[in-house]
Amino acid sequence: ILIMEKIYIQLICTALLSAISGYLILPQLIRYFKRSASLDIPNHRSSHSIPTPTMGGLSFFSGLVFAIVFQPSFEAVFVCSMISLAGVLGWIDDYKGLSPKLKFLGQAIIATCLFTYGFSMSPLIEIMFGLGVPIYVDWFLTVFFMVGVINAFNLIDGVDGMLIGLTFISSLTLLILFLMQGQYSYSILSACIVGISFTFLIFNFQPAKIFMGDTGSLLIGTYISLSVLKVVESQNEAFSTVAMSLILLACVDMFRLFLGRYVILKKPFLADRNHIHHILIRLGWTHKKIVLHAYGFQVLLITFSVFISGKNSSVICMVILISMCIVQYGLLQFMLFRKLQSAWQKTSKKKKEKIGDNQLLESHLK
Repeated sequence: ILIMEKIYIQLICTALLSAISGYLILPQLIRYFKRSASLDIPNHRSSHSIPTPTMGGLSFFSGLVFAIVFQPSFEAVFVCSMISLAGVLGWIDDYKGLSPKLKFLGQAIIATCLFTYGFSMSPLIEIMFGLGVPIYVDWFLTVFFMVGVINAFNLIDGVDGMLIGLTFISSLTLLILFLMQGQYSYSILSACIVGISFTFLIFNFQPAKIFMGDTGSLLIGTYISLSVLKVVESQNEAFSTVAMSLILLACVDMFRLFLGRYVILKKPFLADRNHIHHILIRLGWTHKKIVLHAYGFQVLLITFSVFISGKNSSVICMVILISMCIVQYGLLQFMLFRKLQSAWQKTSKKKKEKIGDNQLLESHLK
């Protein structure tokens, strides 16, 4: 009991100190980036209309310091270093710009380092399919999984408060999962992300005072991907299903995007305006309505995964959860199609009426 009380105190202190550090650092970053003109200038793909400071993800580094302070071990230092390295990669991209190939290469190197340390997809494959895989296949699948999750969370960061709110929900869920598994060092890490993401949400919710940029999104994607693999490592089907539910909203949206781009344009990596937030904006939804919908659906996925994981195999659970995401995206796409169809019909009707009026006028003149 005394040990658990100590752990709870550490968790609370980590979350509070991370939140306070973010609250103190973010206003300074906003002022500095405004003075140095490090702003995200709106373009044709942007969902914001005012130049806004970016690279706010730098504030997450302060939270990672507390994760090491409260759990000083080689593993904590290594994991936080890899997460920080992903943040540095994102910062370089925000500051100078990196080609997609260099970004993917950097992410693959980070994923390979984590694989070498012991993070692996093999436990998930064994849980779901009962198969063992050779080490080189395991390496490829692990790198593919981590790079995919990192970029999925990077791509979904397009509306004020979207990614950081999902991060808060996911990190809180991971904190609970790690506590239940007895993975206290990772629960401390999750507590620091909970604290800093709560503070960042205050500054990033519409109207956003600062964006996290790739600095934050790559850091968050790395944290979530390695945390999911760490939960799965226990080979507990219920815990693994809940952990996997955290990445489905972002990953299914990314797969939908790439598939659509490849089928239509043969260019899966071409930037466009077909992200889920772009669809909802064209439907007339406000930023607040969009993010609240995303938060609610993420909570629904997590809650549903808790209820079905104990009664079904992990494969069936994943099929159900992925189907929920597909149905959601399908309904939203159908709503947009109906709206565009209605607008086109109204435009056609007005054109026909105008042509009819012109013909009537010509007949009178004759």
